[in-house]
Formats: sequence, structure tokens, C-alpha cells
Amino acid sequence: MKKRPAVSASLLASLLGCFLALAACQEGNQPTEQVQALPQRPPEPAAPKIPANSPTPPSTAHPAADLTHEAAVLAIRREFSRINAAPLDSVKRPFRCDTDGTVTFYSEKGQVVKILINWGFLGDGSTVSEYYYQAGKLIFFYETYTGGPAGEPETTNDERIYVQNDKAIRFLKNQRPAPCSPCAFSRSSRPYRVLAAFRSGQLESALCRL
Repeated sequence: MKKRPAVSASLLASLLGCFLALAACQEGNQPTEQVQALPQRPPEPAAPKIPANSPTPPSTAHPAADLTHEAAVLAIRREFSRINAAPLDSVKRPFRCDTDGTVTFYSEKGQVVKILINWGFLGDGSTVSEYYYQAGKLIFFYETYTGGPAGEPETTNDERIYVQNDKAIRFLKNQRPAPCSPCAFSRSSRPYRVLAAFRSGQLESALCRL
């Protein structure tokens, strides 16, 4: 029986070294995984700064100011109609001058736009006054008197004053043009005194004098 030739230790070591070198070479040729970074969100743009000396918007002027009388009257009529159609808050308060009466303040967003005064019966009739305001300025004055001698039919007389910049620009008596009376209004005039009484509550001092 023939004996197989023995493999020397040096040959085995050489073969093992070649095998390890080949394995390392194949591992180095494997493609590596590329890790992509997530895109970053760009920074928010800074809010624009308003200069300290930036001009403020102009305040709203009185709509009827600086218009011709006819245009102003039309503007007042539109506002009069709008006020009477609007859902207004109301506060009714009693007062006493020559007789018992009531005053009702109508406000819109906290600002009085209409005042209705029922003066009660005095003599042979009763008087009702209505004042209309826009931005705190009187624009329309309306007053009616209803009554007459006992035993006769009642009659109604009315006065209408269209007001621009506290001056009467049209005065109608029973819906006909007439000389104005009064022709101008100030803070001491009754429509403005009553308007101030909405805050102060001093109705008699505002109503019981001309």
C-alpha cells in the first residue's frame, strides 16, 4: 500500500495566506451604502419691521363734510335710513320737566346714533323729538307735535333740520322749506346736552331748559 506524500506546514501556511488575501480583496470590492442626509428646512424669514416714524392712517372724516348742500342732504338721508333699519341697542330712561317724559338712547357698537324724546302730554298735545348722530356729530333733527283743541280733529306739525358741521343746511316745516330756527348748534345746544347725559345721567339738567 502506497503512502500519500505529506503536505509540509509551510505549504499549508502559504495556501491559507492566499485564501485570506483573496477573501479580503472580495470584501473590499463590495459597494458601500450611501447615507443621504435629510434636507434641512430653510429658516423662516424675519418679519418686516415697521419704522417707528411710519405714518398712521388718516382718521375717517365726517361723510357729510365739505359736500354741496344737496349732496350732504342725500348723504344724511341715507344715514338716517340706515340707522332706522339697523339692529341697535336701546336704553330707555324716565325724566320729569313740566310733565313726565321718557328718553330712549339708541347705540351702535357703544356709540349713540339716535335719541328719541317723548315729552308727554302738555296742554292740548304731545311732542316727540328725534336726534340723529354720526361719529358724535348731530346730522338730523326731527320733531313732531300732535294735538289740537278739545273736540276737534288732531293735527300733526313737524320740523326737519339737516345739519352739516353744526349748521342747518336745510330746514323744512311740514315738509316745506322755511327759514331755519335754530340755524346752528353747539355743545350747549339741547341735542348735545342730551347726548352727554347718556354718560352722566343728568337728564333733567339737559332736557328741562332750552
